[in-house]
Amino acid sequence: MNEWLQARADQGLSTWTVQLEAKALGKLYGINPEDENYFNPPKRNREDIKRSRGDRVRDKHFSVTNNDELIKFCKGTGLRRSELGMLKGGDLVTKEEIEREIAVIESVPVQERTPAEEKRLGVLQDTRLFDCRYYIHVRNGKGGRERVSPIIGKNAAQIVERIRNTPNDEKVWQHIHQSADIHGYRAEYATDIYRAHARPIEEIPYDRVNKGTGRKFQSDVYTCRKDESGKKLDKKAMLICSKALGHNRIEVVANNYIRGL
Repeated sequence: MNEWLQARADQGLSTWTVQLEAKALGKLYGINPEDENYFNPPKRNREDIKRSRGDRVRDKHFSVTNNDELIKFCKGTGLRRSELGMLKGGDLVTKEEIEREIAVIESVPVQERTPAEEKRLGVLQDTRLFDCRYYIHVRNGKGGRERVSPIIGKNAAQIVERIRNTPNDEKVWQHIHQSADIHGYRAEYATDIYRAHARPIEEIPYDRVNKGTGRKFQSDVYTCRKDESGKKLDKKAMLICSKALGHNRIEVVANNYIRGL
């Protein structure tokens, strides 16, 4: 197994691909990651990420003009390709509808709520982080997670109109161009949300004390590492961004989505 994985790495496959294959084979054959002979894949570095960075051969086969509506839709919703493909006309929800459902669930005493109701309540309450009128209900995101994501940007009205003009049980997008840079559009969506909620780093209070040095520090400031070492981000804005994207860890947002800051 190790020889095959090393050959894959030598072929020039990305570190992410080789590491994924190593984990999958380890699980398949019941190999303990602590085993001294367990394959040690190359380290993953942000600067090595090729996805949605720069021009690619596939870009030559993709017309920005012909796919203008798709691009605007993706930049305003932040959906993954799979989520975009499953989106139906009935998945559009308004702030008013969300608040009504929250009120119904909260009217049930806490001790009488089902686990499903508590989970649903948390998903709905996350929308209060955003100041938007329209949202998309993502029923089955990555890892089967449900979320309600805001529709943002100057093209929000056009996006809402397309969904509204689609019957509830029909797909909003019957065809999604295979060369569309969906991840890149998703990154732009994430960056726009971060910018809209981020505080100037110098205005974030020094609210904690380092036990070792006795110096105050900003617990709400995230310091980037490796190739972006020294760059600082607002953790609260990162959390809001991660909620919209359907991620649980804010460092994923920093490492894979927020760009150009």
